[in-house]
Amino acid sequence: MSIYKKFYLFLENTSACFISFFSSFLVAYFFINILLKILKKLSFLYFIFYRFAICILVYYVDDFF
Repeated sequence: MSIYKKFYLFLENTSACFISFFSSFLVAYFFINILLKILKKLSFLYFIFYRFAICILVYYVDDFF
């Protein structure tokens, strides 16, 4: 296998991985943002949920790897 073919395969795998990671991150981010906007009206729950949302986001992104 030539070095160009190896490089192409490496780029293909890396870009696919990055695109799926980025899209899953965006889905989680927007979902949490919508929930936070709803919970801002209930300000006493907002700070509790804000920390919980960060934990969810970190777990969701970490689970990808």
